[in-house]
Amino acid sequence: MAEPPPTEGVVKLVHDILVTAPSKEELYSRFCDVLCSCCSHGITISKKKLEMGQSVEFAGRIVNSSGVHPTRLPPSRTFPLPHDVLSLCSFMGMCNQLMSLLFDLSHAMKATRCLLQKSHASEWTDAMDKEIRDLKSRCLCVQPLKTDATKCSP
Repeated sequence: MAEPPPTEGVVKLVHDILVTAPSKEELYSRFCDVLCSCCSHGITISKKKLEMGQSVEFAGRIVNSSGVHPTRLPPSRTFPLPHDVLSLCSFMGMCNQLMSLLFDLSHAMKATRCLLQKSHASEWTDAMDKEIRDLKSRCLCVQPLKTDATKCSP
């Protein structure tokens, strides 16, 4: 099934749809268009998941007139550096929460990720320790709408 063409003020992310507009009238018009499009493509909308207001949660973010903000940032400043595989799992989980806010974070975690693979008997190296310190430093730079952590100095 082909997706409908993009519409101004409408963002689709997996199973969620965000509709924004500069006025209530325009919002109503766009919302009606989205409902009609969903209906014509056999997509049902859950009334209990519908949120409308000056500030709404969408894809783990708060969206309002001042921008897009993470709903909750992990406590990266106080998060301890990992020293074993179990604490590395927790650390990587914190990093994954910030994936959409930091440019190329997945690639930056590549070397360290091999420690989590059961098929690889890897040793903890100085290079991996440096990568973890760099990752933590990048996580400290997270701000709303930042996509490139190199612009921030912790």
